Amino acid sequence: MKALSKLFSLLSSLGPSLLLSNVDNVILDPPDIVIVNKSRNVMLTRFLVCKDVEYSVHDLSEESARGLIESYVALLNSLPAGVQLYLIKEELDIGKLLKRISNEILNIQADLESAQEESVRVKLSIKLDKLKTLYTSLLNGKPFTRVSLIVSYRVESENLDLAKSVANYYESIITNSFRNHYGLKLERATRDNILQFILSTIGISSRPSISKVDVETNKVSQFQPINIDKSPLLNNTIILGFEKESLHPIELRVEDLFRHLAIIGPTGRGKTTLLSSIIEQVVAENLANAIAIDFKGDLNAYITKDLITVLTPVNAPINILEKPPGLEDADWRSMVVESLALASGVSGEAILKALITVENEGEHGLVKYHYTSVLLPFIEFLKNKVNYNVLVDSLNKNVLINLEGHGTAFQNAYASLCIGFIRYLLLTNRSKLRTLLAIDDAWRILRLKTFSEIVREGRSRGLGVIISTQNPDDIPKDIAENVYNIVLFGSRNKEYLKKAEELTGIKEGDIAASILRLGIGEALFVNTLDKRVHVIKILLPASMRNKQQSTIQRPS
Repeated sequence: MKALSKLFSLLSSLGPSLLLSNVDNVILDPPDIVIVNKSRNVMLTRFLVCKDVEYSVHDLSEESARGLIESYVALLNSLPAGVQLYLIKEELDIGKLLKRISNEILNIQADLESAQEESVRVKLSIKLDKLKTLYTSLLNGKPFTRVSLIVSYRVESENLDLAKSVANYYESIITNSFRNHYGLKLERATRDNILQFILSTIGISSRPSISKVDVETNKVSQFQPINIDKSPLLNNTIILGFEKESLHPIELRVEDLFRHLAIIGPTGRGKTTLLSSIIEQVVAENLANAIAIDFKGDLNAYITKDLITVLTPVNAPINILEKPPGLEDADWRSMVVESLALASGVSGEAILKALITVENEGEHGLVKYHYTSVLLPFIEFLKNKVNYNVLVDSLNKNVLINLEGHGTAFQNAYASLCIGFIRYLLLTNRSKLRTLLAIDDAWRILRLKTFSEIVREGRSRGLGVIISTQNPDDIPKDIAENVYNIVLFGSRNKEYLKKAEELTGIKEGDIAASILRLGIGEALFVNTLDKRVHVIKILLPASMRNKQQSTIQRPS
């Protein structure tokens, strides 16, 4: 209040002013400034500040540009007369951020020199490599810009209560208009917001400390949706990649991964590469417990050696005739029947009939009846000697289940049974798991009922799912409805483009146009909650980054 009084005294001293000479009292009552004149009439000015943005600008098609103009016209028509809009722009100095990253790099290098255990050295090396990549991208990338959006309007009345009542009515109209037409979330300004704005307006302050939204420099314009591009959080996040134009890092918090992530694209575009990079970051930085299922051995080839325990059906065998301890008979049988039915394409009834026969008559039943032949692709599961402790213990740690070299039916059955075990752990563990289940070539098991249950219930129990698959329509509707983060690689297939638009919920044409322009290692990241869209160059796993760097440095 003292600051505001001093300001008015200063203005009065500049020269005679009819307006100021008629002012009897000035009250700062956030979000309002109330001026009472000597006739006891009230003039109230209310301030609203943009706190959040719910979407982004992506490459505008003709259709979406028309929608943008229509939204602007609708916004103007819905606002009361006298509303004033202010955009305050400043560039964000990333020097402090770079210094912080540099210090962290030095600390990790020191830890690396003193570390004795190989597993610790591997994790530190991966984290160090990631920070160096981030530092280089920020150093070479485009500057960040901060934008403050302030909305003010004035109400005149004979008394303060009536003025505030009218101001509240206008506030509801204005906040709804900005949210509905532009996705901008306005909130009441604080005392500090108001003072900083006034000081900035008259030139006393050049860097007002008002709520800001970080955006790319080239996307700040007079009034269009603002593309959030926040400076890196560094802690408890993984980097998906770097925005193609600005080189700004695109991060996901670990908590966002519990809302699930789908990575979609044709062979050779970079799906498995990105999945490997995510797993590496999660394990190296101890962000969560990671369980990866690898059908072809590609994840095992890309992920840095000694970072994660590799499990195979040889060292963790399963016998479908022997129930794991702690599991009910009915639950185990249901798990086995569903897994074998999915893997073989045979009905659950046929699998169950054959299974009961073999349980009762042993190997003799397997050769005696023709209908038991449905179990022949799974003969290993009938003969294995098991110790389920190996598998169950591994699922509580960082583990990669490598199914490379086995037949397709066996692979699908083993993976499905493992997913059944994970579902069992989800149900029996009372505390949050903080686990991520990552599956390459996930199209093989996406129709598994047990898997859809994990996706549906996992978020509340701290179990996130990351799936990699070739086509958007591989993902069943009940799973798609629960996946909030999507990475789409390039394709020219019309059906792929159509299904991608349906999956993301973005306007027709916008997603397709962007996907068509994507090269190898480039992808579209979409957050389906806030409709954020970024074109990114994916972050490679450490082994591929090192190989790429050595190729660049090798003399010709």
